[in-house]
Amino acid sequence: MTEEEYWNDFAPAQYQKILSEQNLSQALVSERKLKQGDLGNGIIAYKQQLLQEAITSKKVRIMDSSVYPRIMDYTNNRYQFFGESEHWEAKYAYQGTEIRREVDRRTTYSNEDSYKFTLKYKGPLEELSPIQKLEYSYETKGGNGKRIERFAEPPKEAVFTSEGSSKGGAKVSEDEVIQVNVKWDGFEESFELRNKNK
Repeated sequence: MTEEEYWNDFAPAQYQKILSEQNLSQALVSERKLKQGDLGNGIIAYKQQLLQEAITSKKVRIMDSSVYPRIMDYTNNRYQFFGESEHWEAKYAYQGTEIRREVDRRTTYSNEDSYKFTLKYKGPLEELSPIQKLEYSYETKGGNGKRIERFAEPPKEAVFTSEGSSKGGAKVSEDEVIQVNVKWDGFEESFELRNKNK
């Protein structure tokens, strides 16, 4: 590295990093979250404390307006629901993000979510050879989904999926019971999906 490259490319970034670390340390000392003489170990311990609080509460709170121009609560929900019937098993994987912001003393709320529904035939794939039509649906408190698959030739897989996302829609709760209905060539089965971690 030449001297010119050092001063033009390397040094500014390093200097900026040092200033950011100093500003953070000074802010934590002034808020009495750290002691002046124990910055190195104190910052490591404080980061661990914040991480554990975020994991336990599932919330991340950003309080420094220099980092983000408003107070924000961020909640990330991840749930998986499972269930089965005689011939089918299913999983509904849900991820939702809720954000509360405070701007000019007003609180705003927004949410985004996504899901993936997976339906699997429990028997051997050969048993699905004569199938011509598969219809399945799932229903949550916030909405529902339905899909119809038609087959001109035997399916190559026994797993069927559908997925989607939304903004501002109804969220799925961790204790939700999801109703599933499957119809295929004159047969029909219904069952429920539940969160096993609840």
